[in-house]
Amino acid sequence: MNPNIAFEAAWVDFGEISGSIGGSAVSAEADGWALAAKGMLPLNEQFGVFGKLGMIMWDVEGSGAASGIEDDGTDLMYGIGAQYMFTDQFGIVGEWEWYDIDDDVDLFSIGALIKF
Repeated sequence: MNPNIAFEAAWVDFGEISGSIGGSAVSAEADGWALAAKGMLPLNEQFGVFGKLGMIMWDVEGSGAASGIEDDGTDLMYGIGAQYMFTDQFGIVGEWEWYDIDDDVDLFSIGALIKF
């Protein structure tokens, strides 16, 4: 929208967690769609920091002994991070995000940033 405000949509794959209960193998996969408002503070032409606040629509599916167990919901998410732009359209971003999915989920990531 402008140098200080953006909106972000993302698909987040939290991966699979596995273990055993009573000698039976259990596992579950979690993922979801997130939508957040993002406030950015440019510190110079290339480097800036940001914070975001939004919602995630998540889904968990069990397998193994947990087969047939499913759960879903919509919950709060927020995060902070920093970005470095190599050009006006391409840069890198590192961030920490917190998701309020049953037990709290923390996600640390590094990625490419492409502006349109």
